[in-house]
Amino acid sequence: MTDYEPFVPLHNEPFREEARVIRIHDSTRSVDWIASSPLWVSFIAFALAGFGAASPLAGLLAVVAVPAAVVTVIVLAFRDSSELRRNGCVTAASPLWIFLTPLVYLTLRWRALRDYDGGGGMRVAVFAICAAIVGGFALFWVGLTAMLDLPSSASL
Repeated sequence: MTDYEPFVPLHNEPFREEARVIRIHDSTRSVDWIASSPLWVSFIAFALAGFGAASPLAGLLAVVAVPAAVVTVIVLAFRDSSELRRNGCVTAASPLWIFLTPLVYLTLRWRALRDYDGGGGMRVAVFAICAAIVGGFALFWVGLTAMLDLPSSASL
């Protein structure tokens, strides 16, 4: 028994509210793919843009592949949310948050899982590191093309 008496409402039935922490398995493959999405989406875009300079067909593929990658990220968010609900997370991350960017989705997902003693902060860091790598590569490529006076895909 505890050191305090339970609250007794007017109809004389004891009422006792106990807080308990529920641990859930918050690691899903979908969220790992979302966290690394800057790498694989930009790899597809850069590869097809590079081939697009040599072939008009590859340039057309870039126009199709990047929206397909965005749709894939949206589908992954819906799958992640359903997996979290299946694992017992009642207030799972809303898959509609993905429309605000994957970074916002991962951050809000992390906040939603804190009630369940779940993690998720590492995925926000992984996303930020991947985005920094992609941004650094893009800046390097722009600087290299400017320094060597190479034709960019925008000038073709």
